[in-house]
Amino acid sequence: MSANTNEANFANKSFNEQLLLISQAINSSSTAISINDGSGVFYYLNNAFTKLFGYYLEEINAMAGLLELFVKSEVFDEICSAINHGKSWLGEVEMSKSTLETFPVNLQIDPVRDEAGSIVAMIAIYTDITWQMESEQTFKRRTLYENMLSMIAMHAVDPDKAGPFLSNSISVLGETLDVSRVYIFQYSINRDAYDNTYEWVADGICPQQAMLQNIPADTIPWWTDMLRNNRTIIYSDIADIPSDVERTMLQAQDIKSVLVVPFNVGKNFFGFLGFDECRYHRLWPIEDIDILSTVAQIFNWALERRRVQRKLMANEEQLAVTVESIGDGIITCDVNYQVILMNKAAEAITSWQATEAVGKDICEVLHVIGVSENNDDHILRNLINRINNGQQFANFPENLTLQSKNTARKIITFSGNPIRNRENRRIGMVLVLRDVTEQKQQESRAALSQKLEAIGQLAAGIAHEINTPMQYVGDNTQFLREAFADFQSLLLEYQQLAGCFEAGGNPEASINSVRELETQVDLEYLLVEIPKAIEQSLSGIERVRKLVLTMKDFAHHQSGEKRYSDINKGIESTVNISVNEWKYFADMKLELDPNLPLVFCAIDEINQVILNMIVNSSHAIHAAIKKSAYEKGCITIETYQEGDYIKIKINDNGVGIPSIILHRIYDHFFTTKEVGQGTGQGLAIAHDIIVTKHQGNIQVESKEGEGTLFTINLPLSSPQKGIEG
Repeated sequence: MSANTNEANFANKSFNEQLLLISQAINSSSTAISINDGSGVFYYLNNAFTKLFGYYLEEINAMAGLLELFVKSEVFDEICSAINHGKSWLGEVEMSKSTLETFPVNLQIDPVRDEAGSIVAMIAIYTDITWQMESEQTFKRRTLYENMLSMIAMHAVDPDKAGPFLSNSISVLGETLDVSRVYIFQYSINRDAYDNTYEWVADGICPQQAMLQNIPADTIPWWTDMLRNNRTIIYSDIADIPSDVERTMLQAQDIKSVLVVPFNVGKNFFGFLGFDECRYHRLWPIEDIDILSTVAQIFNWALERRRVQRKLMANEEQLAVTVESIGDGIITCDVNYQVILMNKAAEAITSWQATEAVGKDICEVLHVIGVSENNDDHILRNLINRINNGQQFANFPENLTLQSKNTARKIITFSGNPIRNRENRRIGMVLVLRDVTEQKQQESRAALSQKLEAIGQLAAGIAHEINTPMQYVGDNTQFLREAFADFQSLLLEYQQLAGCFEAGGNPEASINSVRELETQVDLEYLLVEIPKAIEQSLSGIERVRKLVLTMKDFAHHQSGEKRYSDINKGIESTVNISVNEWKYFADMKLELDPNLPLVFCAIDEINQVILNMIVNSSHAIHAAIKKSAYEKGCITIETYQEGDYIKIKINDNGVGIPSIILHRIYDHFFTTKEVGQGTGQGLAIAHDIIVTKHQGNIQVESKEGEGTLFTINLPLSSPQKGIEG
């Protein structure tokens, strides 16, 4: 039967029959899908929907239908309005499960039309993006930075949308960096004045754009002098600003902290990018300042592109100069995937000269290494196809391994965008590369440093644990040596007595001598204590043997390789190996599910996480004891299975974590301990191991003065990230 015949048969079926065929086709999909009427009543939902949200068809329709899933009803109203007008809707929304747990969802809803073209339903596709929202802040900033570079390179070909791009970009900056305001001021040389051209404000923050227009430069001389001399204005407390005029102006806008980066086009002052914090005094990290300075340069370039528009479109040389000034590698290709431009950073990353690479296929220049030689080209081709199809980077691997022309292997991050002309026709693509090899090596060194710190802490404890049994083994051995000397003396006397009997002499003197020596060496005491000393020594040796076996088991499989492992056994080994860390301050209570299934994981890394948690709990309890909260605390470790996850709970009744710093506990090098008592890497590495390497998550609940509960959610099967066709 031909395809045309099949389409005709399908078209002749009633709408309900078509829905049935569609439901049969998508019910096996792992993606949550539903079909609803225009008001949100469910016609159909597949198994993946029920698994994701916990609702069945009759159950959710008995409630509020599709509206029941939305945390914000206004979003639902917006979607219904779009569908009723025949438009599709795509975006990220906060949705609710049957358990009332809320989570972020990438939602796409499209109208369904009948043969007459009337809208009869809407079909929705739901993608859980929780793991993306839990990514580390530094990774978000890096991804934002890379995507901005790609977007600006695209605007260099089609600059008409530069205005919306800048407006959207400062919104992304504001939300990502969690500041109160982000704004762009442009300087007019004719009027010698500033205008607030673009502004984004956080919820609850008062906009200022309307009041900040046509500000004469000579009314804020200190500010103007700083910017014209290409100096960054950075104050965590605006009270420290030396100029009364500028300080008063900022205070009138309720600003507590400010960061302003100048724009310069060539040698000409152009404007500035500003960041306000109105809620608290904010410290600006140096890496943020560096990134924002680069973003300011990129924005400057985008503004210049909008001003000259078609003139710069025709000026390829100026575009090349701009691209060369960007620190990340940029490669542009035509529709046939042949390289047409490479900047110097891309040359450094790939070891290809631009003159050599131009005209070559991108897969020849970018040699991405896969798990086997057969899929090297396949990986990059799939990435490029996704870029051309406008797909997001959510499922891309975090890092790619690139083999440069000189055979050196480098770890890179990769992003890109299609390049389209004003008719929206694709005319090529731009790729952005960043060499993160050194960064990854630093992360590895940091992880090693933290492990060495843990080993150093454990070494003293293990030495102490072994020293105690060895001490009484040594004492008992010394006792046995002295006892043997006494027995040796007795044996000599017994031999003399036996010789006396054999010679037929008078044994009385020898017998008296033996009795005196028995009394002298306390024979009865030796007969009682020698067996005890032997048993104690054997017990001590057995204790040492068990400690050695525990150390061996704890250190087993230190390759980071994933395999099915016994989590309970790993926890028990870690508890035993760390006993000297906690036994003086806390009791250890293990509630390990004996029916816990094996978990696909790198067990040595999981043991490292458990060790970090135990050490932190011990330190928290010790701090509480110093405050006379109690004489001895308690650490409880519990395991059990919940759905497709294994839960590991580590609970202590230590001093707890202040709520004001709770959001920073996974930051690298952040610690509340005294100098010299911690690297601040323990929880950061634990977060990386659980979230990044095992696709799990860590939850923390803490009350200052009462204790802390860490819950580790570890998937039973940890799929490897890869590229799908």
